[in-house]
Amino acid sequence: MTTRGDKGVSKRDENKGENKYVVITGAGGGMGAETAKLLNENGFFVFALDKKQPALGALPQQNSLFIQTDVTNEQ
Repeated sequence: MTTRGDKGVSKRDENKGENKYVVITGAGGGMGAETAKLLNENGFFVFALDKKQPALGALPQQNSLFIQTDVTNEQ
């Protein structure tokens, strides 16, 4: 059964994002960082990508990996 969590994220009661992974570009701040936090709170492992190092505490500390990269650079 799919339900909507109190933060508006659809999730399955029996799975809650376990063994699921997500890649978020622009995760160093703003909406990207908030999305990373929300998905992480719902059990997703987050690969957070951004050109700049995020501020301390901007991203989840557990079950996440920050990768500093520029996805617009083809090299």
